[in-house]
Amino acid sequence: MTDPIGTTASALSIIGKFSTAARWLLQKLSCKPVQSPRHEPPRDFEVMPVTFMIDLTRDLPYVEVSYYAINHRSCVLTLHELKVTQLRLSGGPVIEQIPLLQEFSLPPKSTLKVFCRRNLIDSETRAIAAIAGKNSFENASFALVARAKDGRREYTYGPVDSKWIEGWINRPQA
Repeated sequence: MTDPIGTTASALSIIGKFSTAARWLLQKLSCKPVQSPRHEPPRDFEVMPVTFMIDLTRDLPYVEVSYYAINHRSCVLTLHELKVTQLRLSGGPVIEQIPLLQEFSLPPKSTLKVFCRRNLIDSETRAIAAIAGKNSFENASFALVARAKDGRREYTYGPVDSKWIEGWINRPQA
């Protein structure tokens, strides 16, 4: 006696494989590249996290976040806005509105390290200093939006939310 559920499952598996092969063959014959279901469309530019540093040892404590700005286009882009809307320290406060340090020119098909920086206000400085530990590595999540120009045309990356970044908090010696 045969198992009807097993036979049906085998038949469906074989049909699925045939349909996948037929789809691949049709794409191959139409000269279109085969794309995975998770394929993302190409972007004009993107921003990838590098690290952050919070320095509490200065007269004016500050936060600095660095990113790689990646230009996928074949022309020069000017990165004129990269705003970290939130930097959420793991187990600590949220630091908001960290602007781009300056405009950056991104050569065609290249990557450039860019920086966002601002001074901390007193309440942020106290909240960060209260986090346990001396100089330490920390994790944070961030939200950002970036804009770049190519002459008159503007390109936007984001808004991006809840991506992770690792960094350093430099605390004064006790």
